[in-house]
Amino acid sequence: MKRFEGWRKQAERAAIFLCCALFAAMLSAPLCGGGEELLGEMTFSPAEPTTNDTLTIMITAEIGYVYVDLVGMGPEGPVDPEWIGVTGDGPYTWSYRLRNLVEGTYTFTFTADNGETLVARGSVFVRKGSGTGQPAASPFIYGIHSWSPGAATLLEGKKGWTTETILATDPIDVARYDQMIAEGYSIILRINNGYNNAGTIPLDPADYPAFASRCGSIAATLGDRVRVYVIGNEMNAPYEGDGTNGIPADDYVLCFRMTRNAIKAAAPGAIVLPGAVANWNPQPILGCSGPYEYPWDNYLHCLVTELGNDTDGYTVHTYGGRGGDPDPRDDGYWGFGNYKDQIRIIDAAGGADRPIYITEFNHAANGWHTSNGQNYPNDPYPDGWIEKAFQDIDAYNAQNRCRIKALCWFTYDLDGWQGFNLTYLSA
Repeated sequence: MKRFEGWRKQAERAAIFLCCALFAAMLSAPLCGGGEELLGEMTFSPAEPTTNDTLTIMITAEIGYVYVDLVGMGPEGPVDPEWIGVTGDGPYTWSYRLRNLVEGTYTFTFTADNGETLVARGSVFVRKGSGTGQPAASPFIYGIHSWSPGAATLLEGKKGWTTETILATDPIDVARYDQMIAEGYSIILRINNGYNNAGTIPLDPADYPAFASRCGSIAATLGDRVRVYVIGNEMNAPYEGDGTNGIPADDYVLCFRMTRNAIKAAAPGAIVLPGAVANWNPQPILGCSGPYEYPWDNYLHCLVTELGNDTDGYTVHTYGGRGGDPDPRDDGYWGFGNYKDQIRIIDAAGGADRPIYITEFNHAANGWHTSNGQNYPNDPYPDGWIEKAFQDIDAYNAQNRCRIKALCWFTYDLDGWQGFNLTYLSA
């Protein structure tokens, strides 16, 4: 029996579930005790929208309600429709607008009196338009890092995520991305300036505009093949800086804003995320202070605080298996459960409405060693560990509006990391 049989079966279990459908069910439940009749009607224009359209959501009711709010969930997480206004003198119509649609189901709940009164609910399916628009992202959290041909066998006909990494100066092999998509993978593309002490973003701020421009060109070349972009990686760590120091948070935020703007100019529907923080990296970052005991937590605090609304979500790395621990579901701060601590820091700093993508996880919290040019975890893989990790994320999502969109194992097939590769471990 293969050691990773549990991985292959995840799509059959609750740990890999259709988040949007779950949240839609939550939105459609009665808000104040159950059994209320809807007091208004929700309609959409156009009635059968495509990704080419701007969607207008209209709610009509006889009473002129006050303190109203429209809550929405799209295929990739919460959405925030733009308020247009209210018209009429009984009946009244409240109107909202939503741009940058992606393929899939959108569900809305309209309330009044600060959420105390349920007025209307509705949902609409957005089809992919011709020539423009983005493909539907994977509705499952199931993911890998570093795809190679044949990874479709993990999905068994379903969809999943893959985190890919490139340099901004790399040539783009469009056919390779097309093959990932054909195998059922939605792509999270991490763009780096360099590796191994060369600066995950440029070390000289004067080079930020050129880096941003190259990232925009990558997005233009890839078109709708990539839904999610990540800029840089573990910026607080010396190995992602100049080898001695990490990237100061304010420098990173400046570069990120330029780069995000360049990508969105080329691909307006793209989700652009900051790189994940290297948790447990002990080096303090000059100019970054916060309320937490450890420097990596303060770096994350500074990052979220300085970014404000200028990000579409956050990436997280989390690891477990320390000392051979076989069960990530009961891990705390120093294990797999650290993702919850990172999310709490994000929320406290103002990022509570943003989706989370876990782009690296594995059982190597206790580090690794190198043999014959290949890296191997210091602790052996505990049977069933991956399955339990997905169960833990499932449990978190069930209580948190399916906020975590992807959980990507590091790695599937990455040169130099043989001891971590699923192609090696499941052989």
